[in-house]
Amino acid sequence: MSERLGVLGGAFDPIHLGHLILASEAKRQLNLHRVLIVPTFDSAHQEKTIQTSFEHRCAMIKLAVADQPDLVLSDVESRLTGKSYTVNTLELLKTIYCESEIDFIMGADGLDQFDTWHDPDRILSMATVVVAHRPGHQPLLKGRAAVMKLIEMPLIDISASDIRRRVHENLPIRFMVPPAVEEYISRSALYRN
Repeated sequence: MSERLGVLGGAFDPIHLGHLILASEAKRQLNLHRVLIVPTFDSAHQEKTIQTSFEHRCAMIKLAVADQPDLVLSDVESRLTGKSYTVNTLELLKTIYCESEIDFIMGADGLDQFDTWHDPDRILSMATVVVAHRPGHQPLLKGRAAVMKLIEMPLIDISASDIRRRVHENLPIRFMVPPAVEEYISRSALYRN
């Protein structure tokens, strides 16, 4: 029997409890063997600037999942050349995990732009797209219900941009990120400027 993998991609700048709850809920609801947490290496979205180095973001992810053997950091995007397109990431993952079925996990807010992504039909041919509810977004599958799945997700309104702002303004982020990530952010002086 082939392994079922979940793939959760994003900037993770920083990874927070909302990301971890999403990964955990997807694993449980879809009966996945494990979920790969895949940080973006070089964002293909012009409007999305990633403030923190890939190495710092990977270190925070490792800390966040250290006690969760079914949630695993994957630095696969560092092996790609050029911008980080989901389709290229999935192609590389399919060569690494050739016997595995892949569920690509995203929030409903990402689904709003899915048709504008690079080669969305190829993405759908390589993976089942799994959409989780997010605050303020009602997922519309636009006729793709046969190739997409919906999962229930507690409405956790935590955002990485808010965490960065709070750190910059010297406000607490406890209960928004795992304690080890909070300590890493403080020790590394991230998001201060």
